[in-house]
Amino acid sequence: KQWYQRRVRGFPDMGEEVKEKKPNKYVEGFKGFCTFLYNPDDHTVFGRGGSSWGKILIFYFFFYSCLAGFFAVCLTVMLQTLDPNIPTVVGRTNKPMVSSPNPDLYVLNFKDSVTWEKYKEAFKQLQEKYGNNTGTGFFVWDKETMGSCREHASAVMQDRTGCFFVGLNRIYNWNIPDGKELS
Repeated sequence: KQWYQRRVRGFPDMGEEVKEKKPNKYVEGFKGFCTFLYNPDDHTVFGRGGSSWGKILIFYFFFYSCLAGFFAVCLTVMLQTLDPNIPTVVGRTNKPMVSSPNPDLYVLNFKDSVTWEKYKEAFKQLQEKYGNNTGTGFFVWDKETMGSCREHASAVMQDRTGCFFVGLNRIYNWNIPDGKELS
């Protein structure tokens, strides 16, 4: 062969067809996604132009403003129906609850000195807990409200005197039954 007929490696002869390389599908997909994010030819973002985005933003601004206003009006109307002094639902009450979770305070055994000493200690702890309350809370521990049970020393085993403490929830629309009185 002559020098001009020799084929240069990597270059096709004049008579051969050039085969195109297949593009990588991942690269093409990424290019398509980038074009979707911003298309410089159409000047669009996510397939929408500036005026389209403006209309959408204005719509949602007014939509959520109206929704927030409606919620505020509903909340205001509902809060106006509540009375801060009386609950909305009355007639069903909880059971009375003991004022202290210490079980030793609720065992009055005048014959057993060990149990009685536990009772006196629980009484003393309850007095220390509530005895310093001077009227700033919901309950005042004084002679007027507690009577002879104000001091833990009033519980005497020989006299068979002790105190039993029960805390009641406030009961609305309840009247004392006929023929009964509170003591």
